[in-house]
Amino acid sequence: MWIGPRQLEGATCEEFRIDVDDGISLRVLRWSPIETDASKKYPVVVIPGWGSVFIGWEPLLSAWVKCRPIIYIETREKGGTYYNRKVRKSDFQMHKYGQDLLAVMKHFRLIPSKLDWFSASMGSTILLDAYQSKKLGARSSLMLAPNTQFNFPWWSKILIKFPLPIKLFEALRFIAVKVVTGKVTEEGQKIRYRRTLMAQDIRRLVYSARINIDYEMNLVMDHVKFPIGLMTAKNDHLHGTEDVEKLGIALPNGRIIEVLSNQHVHEAASLPEIEDFFSKAIA
Repeated sequence: MWIGPRQLEGATCEEFRIDVDDGISLRVLRWSPIETDASKKYPVVVIPGWGSVFIGWEPLLSAWVKCRPIIYIETREKGGTYYNRKVRKSDFQMHKYGQDLLAVMKHFRLIPSKLDWFSASMGSTILLDAYQSKKLGARSSLMLAPNTQFNFPWWSKILIKFPLPIKLFEALRFIAVKVVTGKVTEEGQKIRYRRTLMAQDIRRLVYSARINIDYEMNLVMDHVKFPIGLMTAKNDHLHGTEDVEKLGIALPNGRIIEVLSNQHVHEAASLPEIEDFFSKAIA
């Protein structure tokens, strides 16, 4: 795991440690484009998925940071988060993730009507939960494979709920890698998930899974009026399309967007599609 700013061509990078809760501080990266006009654009705040590591998003971000300011938030289950006390299962309740994002917004003095959000998987769940509870707002929001609940396989639910020693989960990590990578077809996605699972702080991941295993989103979203793009891929067997379809109905200004694949959205080639959504959303 790297430490410090992640310098990418065409932008300057700063690393921040932002206190969000008692004894918890998140690692946040902010890129500012070197090109003057690009640096004056409204920022995009990026919330990656559950346990995601930066290297999986680096191809996209390497192109994006040249175009507009980017703020990348590592959520509290990730290894970059600092705890100056013992980690607790209650640390990973969904509403606390939303409170973290609000703390980051306050730190940077971000105004909801002057920022766009980009998120994936559980990162999108965190945002939707915060939108539903009126904690957060936006100019627009683009999501990849959002979840309204977490559909763990039945056998993994038993393992997660049963109070097994954390060391045993360390050993089960290799089984999880095989199961997850077996559900995806693209080699790039296999590599990304394998890398993600092997890099995790298992205690944090298990606690996060245990407390959110029965989570179900409140889909009363009539008050969420800003544009929200819901990206989905037919070949994404890990996330599926059912939740996206539910959200497409629940969100007054939601739009389902078919993409080539989940992996495609992590690549620089997807940037024109992403920026096309944002430009049309605010037109």
